[in-house]
Amino acid sequence: MITVVVISKRYRINPDNIATPIAASLGDLTTIAVLAAFGTIFLRAHRIESWLNTAVILAFLCALPLFTSIASKCDSTARVLRDGWSPIIFSMLISSSGGFVLERAMRNFSQVALYQPVINGVGGNLAAVHASRLSTYFHQASFPGHLPNRWNVGRFGNFKRAFFSSGRLRRGFSKIVIF
Repeated sequence: MITVVVISKRYRINPDNIATPIAASLGDLTTIAVLAAFGTIFLRAHRIESWLNTAVILAFLCALPLFTSIASKCDSTARVLRDGWSPIIFSMLISSSGGFVLERAMRNFSQVALYQPVINGVGGNLAAVHASRLSTYFHQASFPGHLPNRWNVGRFGNFKRAFFSSGRLRRGFSKIVIF
């Protein structure tokens, strides 16, 4: 990743546009490799020794109280432990319903599965590039703990402003795309 950033700076390309999608792709490849390796191990164990999968699940369930007590001792993680479940559950529900939609679409259009990774990847990469540009701008325009241009946090939490405002919302971010 450091090489990608150095090369993109040498050719005067914004590294946020290059490094972020590459990091996302490498993360996806790593995740798929780890899931495939563990999936192979657990499938083989299920066929030969079915007790191993049950033992792993029980070990995780037994470790849950320990990890919960460790996380509850820190104020920031205790707050996430107490209030952070709804976004995770809602995202799982949305993702599961998206799977049902894809399954139904595959019945009618068998080739749609070929385009699904591209469709999902584009949105994720666009959001990642935007987040990377924002963090670069904040890093360059201010110092940790403070927002630039005398902004306050309420500026970013206003639903109406985020979705229904004019182009003036973007004021101040024009420096992001210039390298």
